[in-house]
Amino acid sequence: LKTVLETGAAEVLPLDFGVKEPKVPDDAAAVVVADPTRPLPAEHAAAIKRYMDTARADGQTGRLVVLAGANAGLNGALTATGLE
Repeated sequence: LKTVLETGAAEVLPLDFGVKEPKVPDDAAAVVVADPTRPLPAEHAAAIKRYMDTARADGQTGRLVVLAGANAGLNGALTATGLE
């Protein structure tokens, strides 16, 4: 996926939330969560939700792409991502 995005002239960078006040960078065109296998920490999920809900300087809100298969937990239920 990274190679395909970069071929289309997109810059692909890892999302590093840091330790204090997690935040998606203002210049992020989209956040891609690829194949999550466990829930995101609540602070990271909240940062992504803020990114999606808050209009940037250009008036657009953030975009989120979650590429997730049906990962079953111990009891057979789907594993939560924290982005539900």
